Amino acid sequence: MQASVEYYELCRQLGEAGLAVPWQEGQRVGRGYADLGIEEFLVLPGRRLVSLISGSGSEVPEGHERFFFWIPSVDECIDEIDRRGWDLLSATFHERRTWHVQAIRNGVPLSGCAGSIEQACAALLLAVLERGDR
Repeated sequence: MQASVEYYELCRQLGEAGLAVPWQEGQRVGRGYADLGIEEFLVLPGRRLVSLISGSGSEVPEGHERFFFWIPSVDECIDEIDRRGWDLLSATFHERRTWHVQAIRNGVPLSGCAGSIEQACAALLLAVLERGDR
């Protein structure tokens, strides 16, 4: 299933905030194109990718890794938040419309809110990365 445009944008922002792409088999990555928007790929062994839109395979040319951003799952977002020393406090679904995810570290709370749990977790991770203190 392809992610929403909003989730792709959050993932792109995560990359700009310093979240590196783990170039491991099975990871999802995205790349923006001026004329096409964003295309999502699955990482295969040997620097190869398969497009989740067209199904076509390609190789990542040397030096082109910088054009890609990671599309983490909910679990991967939570792992990245935890790795940076934050404890997940809650994940709640308000009025069947909005997810609110909160984490805390040293008494300081951060939160992410969005229409999907993926976007809320990515927003929380972005808040953690933007603090830049670890």
